[in-house]
Amino acid sequence: MFSPNNEPEIHKNVKNFLARLQFGLNLSDNELADYMGYRLVDFEQHVRKTFDISINHLARLAESFNVGVENIIQGTADVSQLIKRFQGDVYCLPERYQIFSKSKMEVARYTLGFIEDSFGVDTKQMVMRQLQLSDQLIFSDCHEINLLLAVDICERIAKLPHGQEMLMQMGRNFHERNKEQQWANAVREIEKYGELYSFFSEVVVPNYVEKNFKWQVQKVENGSLIITGTPEVELLEMLGKENVCKKSMAHLRAGFLSSVAQFAGQDPLWAELLYSTADGYDCEAYRIHFSGDVKFRKNIM
Repeated sequence: MFSPNNEPEIHKNVKNFLARLQFGLNLSDNELADYMGYRLVDFEQHVRKTFDISINHLARLAESFNVGVENIIQGTADVSQLIKRFQGDVYCLPERYQIFSKSKMEVARYTLGFIEDSFGVDTKQMVMRQLQLSDQLIFSDCHEINLLLAVDICERIAKLPHGQEMLMQMGRNFHERNKEQQWANAVREIEKYGELYSFFSEVVVPNYVEKNFKWQVQKVENGSLIITGTPEVELLEMLGKENVCKKSMAHLRAGFLSSVAQFAGQDPLWAELLYSTADGYDCEAYRIHFSGDVKFRKNIM
């Protein structure tokens, strides 16, 4: 039960959510009671009088509107987006992911697909409710999204046991998910590691992934190369460095950089994180380790 005596903050958040939802959708008490699984007489007692709502009834409401119970309790639900979606705008993005939207929707499909593969479809659906995303939205390309969506997902994974390894694996899965893309055919003509990573920095990432960081190969030598990623100034100004520069994202990118060589028929490489924006640096730097000369032997079937 949620009582104003022992949970004042939850009380305020839930009451505010119910009021905004009811007003925005012009719901009668009877209609709101139905969405919560109450008879009207019980609704009047437990919601209007004593406000001792059970978690089961709150979960019923959350399921009806495809939002996480946690969002309601914590006061983070984007009620305006829920109302628009309920009224038929299934492609409406939560406001949190609209500002400086420079990532392709494929990023959402990619990260959520990894959650489904790792934890099952029920967990993926739970995360989608918490993020206020729908299948119709993520499987369309009518929107781009901002970096905060990937951050929100990666920060969840980072809290798990072996979270760093999981993030790197999610990054490495980039090859498996994209090896049949038309742009991947161009990689087959490349024979040097420096050219390969430059192609991804200048063509693949900005055109098919995101435009939040500017990537550049800085140094190539026998056995390794160094590549850096610098966040766009506008990204930091609009979303805040503390919100987008996370170590979890650096681990994800290390996995992605490891997978790049696979597009040229090579084994995954070790992408060593040298420093990251999460530690206060202006850019992120990775050393890509490979064996022998800067030119690799082709091994494509």
